[in-house]
Amino acid sequence: MNSKTKKLKNNDKNSDVSTDESNIQKFFAGKTVFLTGSTGFLGQCIVEKLLRGCPDLNKLYMLVRPKRGMSVSERLKKYFNLEIFDLLREKSPNFMEKIVLVEGELTEENFGLTESIRNTLIEETEIMIHNAATVKFHEKPSLAL
Repeated sequence: MNSKTKKLKNNDKNSDVSTDESNIQKFFAGKTVFLTGSTGFLGQCIVEKLLRGCPDLNKLYMLVRPKRGMSVSERLKKYFNLEIFDLLREKSPNFMEKIVLVEGELTEENFGLTESIRNTLIEETEIMIHNAATVKFHEKPSLAL
């Protein structure tokens, strides 16, 4: 068995972690990511996996849509208290330092971003993961796509 396939043999929650740095970890090391759809089901998984599995990730910009009656920061405080983030909070208690919340709306021109934020994203982001989707199954195909 070579070191690439060798797994840690303990019974803790990290038992599926390889002993060597993966190609994915190397790819994301030092990179800045811009993620849409970050508060949805799949988005939660992407955020957790990126922050826990890629410790050398530089920064994660999360596009978050404003919601009536709740500020973006209030939404994210509630969001990061979800059970899916328990291991991340345990393993990397300072993970929030890598996160930049960007308030925006995909249905608006330029995602509803200010020119300043848009320019920052253009200059700093190396990877964009477009994960946002409508969950209304009766949408017009042109809007859903």
